[in-house]
Amino acid sequence: MLATTISLANLGSVTSEYIDHNMNILKKCENKQFVKQNVDFIKDAIEKLKSSNNDFNANVIEYTMQNAPVWLKENPEEVQSFVKRLISHLDSKIASYDRIEKVFNRIDKAKIYKNDLKELVTKTKEMKSDMVHLFKMTIVSQDA
Repeated sequence: MLATTISLANLGSVTSEYIDHNMNILKKCENKQFVKQNVDFIKDAIEKLKSSNNDFNANVIEYTMQNAPVWLKENPEEVQSFVKRLISHLDSKIASYDRIEKVFNRIDKAKIYKNDLKELVTKTKEMKSDMVHLFKMTIVSQDA
């Protein structure tokens, strides 16, 4: 039980860094005035979001999925709490991408990044699907 708690605490701190980094970029991209004044920044921001999304998937989502069976045996409540946090973050990202798309649609030079946003939404929804599945496993684990 202690190993699970420590593992999830360490993973939680890494996850917080990803979340903070992502949310900073997303907030900038949601601001229409900022986007208009910094269209050149958008390409870099999209690339950073893609990179961060891939890192988040590999280092948090996949790691969680690989270790969840052991963690669930030791401390399903802790796993469930962590997974809820991940789902909440992924929901926030999807909502932010939707807001960004609306901003980009109003700025001609930013419209070219629409497909990149769709790709980010698709990958984020896949990660969320994995976490929802894991969340259901935590419920089954607690019921057992």
